[in-house]
Amino acid sequence: MEVPESARLHGNFTLGANETVNSSIEDPPRGFAIVVTVHRDKKEIISYVTANCDDLPLIGLKVTRHSEGVSVVHSCT
Repeated sequence: MEVPESARLHGNFTLGANETVNSSIEDPPRGFAIVVTVHRDKKEIISYVTANCDDLPLIGLKVTRHSEGVSVVHSCT
């Protein structure tokens, strides 16, 4: 995957069963996109998740890993 030079790492989170993390990006630029990779371990990526609302603000992104895969919900205003 190639990303533009303007790309920034927001965070790297390791979660166990039934754990959650909340994070926010302050003042994101217009037209930005979020890419989330979900790993089984440090070597195996099991899913890529992307969210983009064009010129609208992204107000929420929820990524949930299940034993059978990954589910995603995102909302734009």
